[in-house]
Amino acid sequence: MITAWMIILTITGSIGLALILVGVLMTLLTALGNKRYAYGVLIFVCFPAAFVYCIQHRSESGYPSRLLYPGAALALITALIAWGLYVYYGLEFAKR
Repeated sequence: MITAWMIILTITGSIGLALILVGVLMTLLTALGNKRYAYGVLIFVCFPAAFVYCIQHRSESGYPSRLLYPGAALALITALIAWGLYVYYGLEFAKR
C-alpha cells in the first residue's frame, strides 16, 4: 500500500513541476514578447518572478497563469501529503 502512495505522489509531483516549468517558460516568452525585458531577465534568473509577473499583468498572461497556478497547487498539495506520510510513518515509509 505504501508503494502505491509513493508512485502516486511521484506522478502527481512530476506533473505539478512540469506545469510550473512550462508556465515559467511561457511567462518568460510572454514578458519578452510584450517588450518587458527587465521581467524577462528576472524570470530567467529567478523563476518565482513569473508568479509576480502573472499577478501584475493579468490581462497579458492568461495562458501562463493557467499553467503556473494549478502546477504550484498540485506540487504544494503533493509535498504536504508526502511530508505528512513521512512524519507519520518515518523511515518505514521509505523502506517499504
